[in-house]
Amino acid sequence: MLAVSVAATLVIGMVGVALVDRGVHAGGTSRWAREHLAMRLLAESAVEELGATLAQRMNAPADPLYTAVRGLRANAQPVPLPGLALAEVLTDVARQQLLLGGTIRVLNAGAAVRRVEAGDADPDERHALVAFEAAFELTCGRHERVVERVRVERALRVAAVTPPRALGRMGLVVLEPSASDLPGAAGHIAYAPAAGAPHALLDLMTHAGKDGFYKVSPAQLPAVQRALDAYAPAALAARAHYDLLQPADLRRLLSLGTPVSGVVHLAFRDPVSLTLPHFRGRCVLAFSGPVEVHDVAMDDPTRDALTIVSAEHITVAGRRVQASLVCPSTTPGALAFTERASVEGTVVTGRFPRYATMAAADFSASTFQCSPTVRPAAWAALSPYPVAVQHLRDSEEWSAW
Repeated sequence: MLAVSVAATLVIGMVGVALVDRGVHAGGTSRWAREHLAMRLLAESAVEELGATLAQRMNAPADPLYTAVRGLRANAQPVPLPGLALAEVLTDVARQQLLLGGTIRVLNAGAAVRRVEAGDADPDERHALVAFEAAFELTCGRHERVVERVRVERALRVAAVTPPRALGRMGLVVLEPSASDLPGAAGHIAYAPAAGAPHALLDLMTHAGKDGFYKVSPAQLPAVQRALDAYAPAALAARAHYDLLQPADLRRLLSLGTPVSGVVHLAFRDPVSLTLPHFRGRCVLAFSGPVEVHDVAMDDPTRDALTIVSAEHITVAGRRVQASLVCPSTTPGALAFTERASVEGTVVTGRFPRYATMAAADFSASTFQCSPTVRPAAWAALSPYPVAVQHLRDSEEWSAW
């Protein structure tokens, strides 16, 4: 009986020791997991902050990142982006140090650009990948050290949001004028500079020299053709910063009350009616279907710019349109006016403009003027979602991407 009692006591003791040991081990594992998770979250937050900072600063002309992003060239090695630093995350670092009872150091926080490619239609445009990296170290006591590293890659696209230089000083461009519309330019791309004051359409058609139409010269043709290629449907889809799939997406975008900038590709073919009394931003709205343009005004003509493109049909139904209009379709009447209008911006049309539901005299009195204040500009944007993500600890190495 005594032997049984001793054996039972020994078994119970061993089980107790095992349970205590397991509890201690579980506590250590729990602390280890908590510390690694805290460092990983800090690293991920740091990467997000770096991306948000770059997105904000790379479109501010006075910022060094503005010039750095637009000056990117094809590179064999990653090119660091200057001046990116953490601010918000450092507040979280101080809080986590108190919670974890240790010292946290930022080992690395920055961004570098790689895989730079020039745009097909515009050599000044850029496509690239930006790698954001962050590493944090937690030290508790004399020997405990926890390190978490994060690398996130996002696509970067720099695309023109104003008419290219080859078109920027042209008020009205007709790609295929007929002999009845412009007898001296049939078979050639024709343009009217329409610089300075607004020019009535009738004056452009009847006056020679600076107030009339010119034929694009052989020397001008390559640059003009490259500029026109940038407005082809496939090129716009490839250049786009954002894709909208239904009309409701466009309504939401324009109703946000914030500046709208970048190349926006509208993949749907539904007809759209557009009225923008106080537009802010620098933007290309590339429609796949027909669009009816009513009154459009820039909030600040020296800062804001809008180009409206339709592969199918543009109807000008507003009195004043402060925007460039591009409709390269050669279908007769693809660009039509239903109101006597004043257009302030470059107008590109496959065929000579037509009119409907208005008198010929009102159509002839419609005025054109290339925008006198807008300079050629490109907008830079990061992809909203990462294209690759890696998480590493101290002893691991980055994989080759």
